[in-house]
Amino acid sequence: MLLSLLINLLITVMGMSLNFDNINVNFAFKYMLRNVLNILLVWGFIVSGYTYTKDDVARLVKFTVCLQAFSFVVLYLFKHYWFMGSLLDLSYYRDAGVYISSFWVPRFVGTCSEPGYLAPILTFPLFFYLNRVLINNKMNEFKYLITCIIMVIFTFSAAVYVFTGIIAVYFVLSNIKHKRVIVSVLVALLFAFMFLFVIFSNPDIEDYVVNKTFGKVLAFVTLSEGYMASSSDRIQQLISCAEYVANSNGLQLLFGHGTGAYSLYASNLGGMLSSAEEAYNIYLSTVADRGILGLSCILVIVYTLAKMVTKNDLYSETIFVGIVSQLLHWMIVGNFWLYYFWYEVVILLGYYKGEKHINIK
Repeated sequence: MLLSLLINLLITVMGMSLNFDNINVNFAFKYMLRNVLNILLVWGFIVSGYTYTKDDVARLVKFTVCLQAFSFVVLYLFKHYWFMGSLLDLSYYRDAGVYISSFWVPRFVGTCSEPGYLAPILTFPLFFYLNRVLINNKMNEFKYLITCIIMVIFTFSAAVYVFTGIIAVYFVLSNIKHKRVIVSVLVALLFAFMFLFVIFSNPDIEDYVVNKTFGKVLAFVTLSEGYMASSSDRIQQLISCAEYVANSNGLQLLFGHGTGAYSLYASNLGGMLSSAEEAYNIYLSTVADRGILGLSCILVIVYTLAKMVTKNDLYSETIFVGIVSQLLHWMIVGNFWLYYFWYEVVILLGYYKGEKHINIK
């Protein structure tokens, strides 16, 4: 993993040196700094003797739910969005929500700046408590499961719905032989039919679910530029970045155009693309800026992390579910250095070290 990060840094430095006049220099330096910081984080943790136990992972999951639940209460009781950029600004309020009949319901963003960023944060607690409640019969933890589900619903986010749905389907398919899971699926289907009845009996809810949620997902799949809302500029980014990569020569495909090159290219296109740093797809952005070699670094990191997961071990699987959720989320965002991805990496490293030490003993 460290080697992949170092190679990625080397490609970044080489690209900046060779293409200095054709890149967004501010973004390139910011990217390089984040790369260095994460190398120091991973290296420091690897050489340290610190490890994590199953109890530590369980506490992490519980803390994640409680922290997001606290921000949920702050939002719906005090109408204040509680994330890093607004902690000290008690007057801060984003006009982001949905109308249900005549009621205005704010979209839950948790400790993030956007609802969609909650997708990788909420999926691993949901997976953990589905297993704890339905498989391990830990009914005293049912409250955490319900809290996760409520927070997912109130994001009103297509990304959150899709990615949590994927994780839920994976859980069901992995445990289809358990009677509790079968009963829960039947109950969920019953609620789904009731939900569909509510949707189509209320024009506002129907419009949001059918057009603004399902329609957004369909727009991404078909790359429909005419669809408006938050996906409009994302789709334009995907199309323009794909064209940018398609026009690359062999050397550029291998090493990329240089970190920040696509950002500068997009800024000259104007409109919604002018403020881009990366296209809203980490894999496409990586090929554009750091080429196939840069993409290979990401894939090697993912493979290394996957090898640390122990089969039928809920705790390592839970952490990896969070990592996989972020990998899926990167299909519609471009920031490889999101902090909560790397804290999950460190937790998995620590848990792997601890379990390996225990097994050797």
